Amino acid sequence: MDKKTAFLAIRELNERCLYVSSKWLSTQIQSVFQKQNQNKKVQEQEKKNEKDQGLGQEETITIQLTGEDLDPTFQLARNLFQLKEYKRCSQLLEGKTTKKSFFLHCYSRYILGEQQRDERIQQEGNLLGTLGKYKNKELLPLYTLITNYQKETNKVLDPFCEYIYALVLVGLEKTNEAIQSLTKSINKFPYNWSCWLELSDLLETPRELSLLNFGEEIPNSFMYKMFLCYFLVGHSKYEKVFELCNKLNGKFNFGTNILSLQARASYLSGDFDTAEELYKKLHKIDPLSLEGMDVYSNILFVNRKKAELSHLAHNCLQFAKYRPQTCVIVGNYFSLRGEHEKAITYFQRTLKLQLSNSSAWILMGHEYIELKNFSAAIQAYRRGVELAPRDYRAWYGLGHVYELLQLPLFALYYFNKTVQLRPFDSRLWCALGNCHESLGQIQNAIKCYQRAEQNKDQKGYLPFKHLANLFETIGEIDTAAFYWQKTLSMIIQLGSDELLKIQPLYFLAEYYKNNYEISKAKKKCEELLDIPEISQKSKISAQTLYREILAIETESRSNTSKRLSLSPSSNSKFEH
Repeated sequence: MDKKTAFLAIRELNERCLYVSSKWLSTQIQSVFQKQNQNKKVQEQEKKNEKDQGLGQEETITIQLTGEDLDPTFQLARNLFQLKEYKRCSQLLEGKTTKKSFFLHCYSRYILGEQQRDERIQQEGNLLGTLGKYKNKELLPLYTLITNYQKETNKVLDPFCEYIYALVLVGLEKTNEAIQSLTKSINKFPYNWSCWLELSDLLETPRELSLLNFGEEIPNSFMYKMFLCYFLVGHSKYEKVFELCNKLNGKFNFGTNILSLQARASYLSGDFDTAEELYKKLHKIDPLSLEGMDVYSNILFVNRKKAELSHLAHNCLQFAKYRPQTCVIVGNYFSLRGEHEKAITYFQRTLKLQLSNSSAWILMGHEYIELKNFSAAIQAYRRGVELAPRDYRAWYGLGHVYELLQLPLFALYYFNKTVQLRPFDSRLWCALGNCHESLGQIQNAIKCYQRAEQNKDQKGYLPFKHLANLFETIGEIDTAAFYWQKTLSMIIQLGSDELLKIQPLYFLAEYYKNNYEISKAKKKCEELLDIPEISQKSKISAQTLYREILAIETESRSNTSKRLSLSPSSNSKFEH
């Protein structure tokens, strides 16, 4: 992508008030065209070399003004849109059929409908109600308007009108038609990042991506590659994402958009340390940017870094107090401090500023669980599922609530959803296995824990512990002993609490005793008695077991001595 094409694309986006896409594209091309080398001597030498080779001239981009650019009505409407006076903007452009005017009329009406829907929800005080009954009332009129516009003017929609048409189709739940419109829009103008994001939300599987009717140039464009990274992050293909990002980094000088994708992929894959470092780097590059900082606060919360989270929250409050990301960050800080009511207050503030913030709904659900308000937690998680159906946290939260309510059949449904979204996550397989176990479905539980075993995580002893208990329950004692030994080894390897060793050591000591492997039984029992914080009850049981082992050992020695005394001497055949 050359400089001229990039700036013309940004101009087109700005002309239509698509500021999110314009900002994203500006950030992306900055990493290409801005000189990163701060060494003045090197820069001067480069300029001198360019001048010698005739390359030092600044490129002049000539922009021709069209009729609409000179139309005062369109310019006024655009200014009204920028001032968020959407109703005045749409009324001013009523009946206009030129491309830019028609687009801005439809776009302002669409946003006005979204705004009015959110206001109705806020006015009725029904944040935890069902979203289904609240609709954008402009969707059907816009659908009719755009359809008639095509018929009456016999015009093919331009890429921006295709985009707004797709948004309307999404709202009307006409998913297949929306995907077709988005594909057409991208083929005509591939630089609208919002269009790519909408397409990513509509595609349910990576296989559907190969079925899209893209033009020949699109799969080789950097926009497609960036979209592919974003899309694969949402579908848990993290290794592929890292591979693509590494290739793009060479071209785009480690731009913040790519770093943000890498950081998010690391976070979702469970590599919190790498994700934390990447978000730190992003924050250092642009300390006043809030992009991704809410996710960064989630990582600091998980890693229990109260000081760092406090510092981040304080900084964000100083320059962007009423931004959704800031409210999420402050909410996470209060949650880490155990002040769950305050955390909920800040998550609610987030939703007043941005009702579609799925992360705030999910985090608020977590806080309601802490306060034992399960009904509110369920409502919050359901809203999270509705807004972000591929976010496993909302599904897991629902499963966890129903598990706490002792409704395992309901929990089973939601935990099944989580493992479909994240089949590599050991914790989710353990949760599903625990659910099957509570329903008495032992074989299904074993399969789940074995899947968890294959996907080891930081607490890798849990699947082994569950498997050991289950095999012990069904009487497969040898297999149970195998898994108890693996549990013990993992606890030692992870340096976990000594008290976790009690159950596996007791079982193994008894197992070896019953199999007359006295030395092994003795050793396990001695290890058990050496645990400093062992409870009195466990200590008495261990001492009783140890005495039984010693009694067997004494009896074994006594029997051995008797056999030796009764056996004829080696020279007996020569006595007579």
